[in-house]
Amino acid sequence: IEHRIRTNFSLMCVYFFVIGQGGIFTYMACMMTTAVNFSPKVRGTVIGLVDSMYGGSAAIFSAIYGETYGKSDNTRQQNVAGFFYACCAITVAVNLFLFAALWWLPWAERVERQSKSQHGGV
Repeated sequence: IEHRIRTNFSLMCVYFFVIGQGGIFTYMACMMTTAVNFSPKVRGTVIGLVDSMYGGSAAIFSAIYGETYGKSDNTRQQNVAGFFYACCAITVAVNLFLFAALWWLPWAERVERQSKSQHGGV
């Protein structure tokens, strides 16, 4: 199957399209959850931090590739396919974990809950 993927340009386009859709879904889920769950006072700072983590993930994956898969100068000896499989597994695992931890609470409801808890449930 690896040979078929490398030689079929149309199939590669479909794979990268699917990968892009998954990436933008994760990005938008993080941004929208952050925008809703934080107060307007700190929302910009928190969204900036989340956005910088999203952008910095390429540096983390590049470091992983350089240290584990790309040690050889010969391009035929580098395990690019293994790196792509590892990226897929890591991305799916992180997304499933974070999806399970996702909590969407509108800001007005959150303020109401906090005020009730501060006043003893009244």
